[in-house]
Amino acid sequence: MPKLNESNESIESRIQLAILELENVDKPNIKAWARTKILPYQRLLARYKGRTSLSERLPNGRKLDESQESALCRYIDFLDSVFFPPKRPVIAAAANAILASGHIGTTKPPTIGDHWLRRFLQRHPEYLSRRQRAMDIERKKCLDRQVAREWFNSCQETIAQYGITADDIWNFDETGFNIGVGKDQWIITREPKRQISGGFSTNREYATAIEAVSATGSTIAPVVILSAMVLLQRWFEIVGDERIAVTETGYLNNALALQWIQLFNKLTKDSAKGTHRLLECDQFGSHLTYEFVKYCEDNKIILFFLPPHSSHILQPLDVGVFSAYKHWHSEWVYDATVSGYEKITKDDFLGAIAQIRQKTFKTSTIKLGFRLTGLWPINPNIVLEDLVDSVEEDFGFNTPSPPSSIASGGQDSSDLSTPKTAERVKRLEERLEDKITRMQQSPSRRLLRKMAKAATEFAYLIEELQQNIENSNYLREIRYARENRSRKASKLTGIVHSSQVERMKRILKSGDDLKAIMKLRPYFKREVLPELKGFARRRAISLKSSIAFCIGQSDGCISVY
Repeated sequence: MPKLNESNESIESRIQLAILELENVDKPNIKAWARTKILPYQRLLARYKGRTSLSERLPNGRKLDESQESALCRYIDFLDSVFFPPKRPVIAAAANAILASGHIGTTKPPTIGDHWLRRFLQRHPEYLSRRQRAMDIERKKCLDRQVAREWFNSCQETIAQYGITADDIWNFDETGFNIGVGKDQWIITREPKRQISGGFSTNREYATAIEAVSATGSTIAPVVILSAMVLLQRWFEIVGDERIAVTETGYLNNALALQWIQLFNKLTKDSAKGTHRLLECDQFGSHLTYEFVKYCEDNKIILFFLPPHSSHILQPLDVGVFSAYKHWHSEWVYDATVSGYEKITKDDFLGAIAQIRQKTFKTSTIKLGFRLTGLWPINPNIVLEDLVDSVEEDFGFNTPSPPSSIASGGQDSSDLSTPKTAERVKRLEERLEDKITRMQQSPSRRLLRKMAKAATEFAYLIEELQQNIENSNYLREIRYARENRSRKASKLTGIVHSSQVERMKRILKSGDDLKAIMKLRPYFKREVLPELKGFARRRAISLKSSIAFCIGQSDGCISVY
């Protein structure tokens, strides 16, 4: 029998030491060894026959076996050691990749579940979930309840007066991006106190996106305003249905605001269910110009302005959409940076905007924004109740305290531990060779098992790192292809669509064709025209006049709204 009050771990450790000694004995008497070593006989016999303890046994339903999970831990430790601590999706993707690499057969490889990562972190308390946090200025919230109540009453009266349906209730706003600057990221690390920051080389050029959403979840093509002096033709080869404009600062100005409302009217007029459309927006100066308001009045667009300092509570885009917009942009910045982008350019941003919007502007997300602001369905109580809480809101954050003790990162001196480095694998190999030479018999099964396990872990780690390198090379090739495009500037100004650029190219090509024709003009007059008669001659002169007209139009700047 074991010693009184001896822990289970201590018993298991003594059993393993006894088994190492039993391997050198032919036909050992297990019962006598158990009596001599003061060990439980049945447990010692089970371990001698190869049965593992319950704590070492793989639980039912575990997707990754011990060697695969150990390889995943090594991958996390590697990223942590090079100051790129992984985020949760990175760990999940690595786990799925490990499962796929170990899968045999034509069936679909298994994948981890939604709660796997939480259980993984519970099994490995040495990994701490920490946040890469940037300091930001707290936004002042100062909306009076009475003002909000009166605003909702006015909104309800306007909707009832004009019979406006949910399809015709729109909200538009602008949001800004620092093209290459992301946000804080959640990562997994062993270090509880080390200061963690991205340390990326970023592009702080500013860009503005103008977005509009309806209460039914509809959207229209956005307008992206870049900080530049001229439009480059190559940008329109990158984007899809998005429209591009440029200003010196990257912000919206009065002229572009007027062009945008004209574009909004064009894109939503045919789909309108009623006679009027309600457009909710903040009181930004460009939304208050006479031209902007007059155009809305002439086209039955009812401007409904938000009260001052209330967009964080009453604007659906701010409440339900733009936070997701910024999140997916920061996710893209992070992925692009760790893939080898030294500096994210406007071309990269334009190439990714469609993908970012696809993840952001989901119907459910847009409807949630309208519901949380009480705008559709109309429910003022949602906002009025939040106003009371917003005064007492605590802007601070509580950092979870680290556990009192963490696993040591030092080398494990136990003979039963799995080798974690190539040096220890080599040392184990030398032990095997020495044992074979000294005993003149086959090596221990346990030592061979440890060697195989270590080799398996290194194989998984190498395969995962190789996949990361291949993905990075693929993204670099795409980026280099963008950078090698023409830097020719466009003569168009204002808010421009790619179809307008194609039309301008056709006009310029017609001009080049005309120049070629004009070189042949003496021959044309002297040889060709005298030979043409009647209808053919009139068609030739008409073609020449049409090309000349196109050239005249292309000499100036064309603005199409």
